[in-house]
Amino acid sequence: MAMLVDPTSDHYSDRIDPDRKSNQLHGLVELDPRLFARSIVDARLRRGWSTRELSRRARISQPYVVALERSRDTRRGSGSMPAAPNPTIDVLARLAHALDIDALQLFASSLRPAGRHALLVVDGSRRSPLEHVQRVVPAGVERWVCADSGGNGPSPSSHGHHSINLRRSGRQPYEPSVISRSLGRELDAIATDLDGHEVGFVFGETSAVMSRLADPHAVISFEHEWAKVVSGAAANVGAHAAWNVCVYEISALRALAAPVEAAVDLMRSHDVIWAAERATMSDGMAAARTILARLRPEDVATLAWRTRVDHMINDLGLVA
Repeated sequence: MAMLVDPTSDHYSDRIDPDRKSNQLHGLVELDPRLFARSIVDARLRRGWSTRELSRRARISQPYVVALERSRDTRRGSGSMPAAPNPTIDVLARLAHALDIDALQLFASSLRPAGRHALLVVDGSRRSPLEHVQRVVPAGVERWVCADSGGNGPSPSSHGHHSINLRRSGRQPYEPSVISRSLGRELDAIATDLDGHEVGFVFGETSAVMSRLADPHAVISFEHEWAKVVSGAAANVGAHAAWNVCVYEISALRALAAPVEAAVDLMRSHDVIWAAERATMSDGMAAARTILARLRPEDVATLAWRTRVDHMINDLGLVA
């Protein structure tokens, strides 16, 4: 018989920061180093200046100017080229003043929507995870990369879609470092088609991998680092990870020793929460309620569980 467990009092309590709130925000933006670099280079070349002249006028070291401008070349190449520095407000203002361009306009023209790390929990859906995601993701994603346990490595591009496989064999141990390197190799193989594009990633094999592990929480724990891993791998091939969607079957979560606690942990590690049931899709607070309702312990009354769910959603910081 299932037992009702407080999400802060089980064996997950030493792995979850109870004070950490969900980063469930909307309309996030970030500075795109490529756009910023191209604006600086174009303005400098229009004036016929060298990087030395720009550095002198802006009172910024020439190596730093060169490093900023290098970002216009999209590919870093398997991490061999260091990531470009992010300019501070002071650096941006100095460059704008030296080039006689509006600092606010320079800043605004260098922004792009921030990459999103999304959790998609599916329950008896007739659509593929990619089909669900494409219905709700705003326009702008130019390439899709889908990872599933049945793939045989990168496939030829088909209308901007690629299939990759991060685990060549189910017998391989689950090692986050190995998975990270595998992602890098898979993207290197299709780098030409991804270079310079906004890319959406859908990792549909998560539940299948998790169900084969002695410690399924190894997958869930790695989710807290996965956004950085995917963003870095995409940047190395000159792409931007606009969406990074991790897919879990509700049945796989139910099979865990502590499904509610695992679900709460997953919600904490993602910016966006989606729940798909058959042909319907919900997000945010509604999605969280749907997921937690499906995980209600058998010995807990529906009304009592709703009260518990309200407390969990409040703790996560989710809003309607």
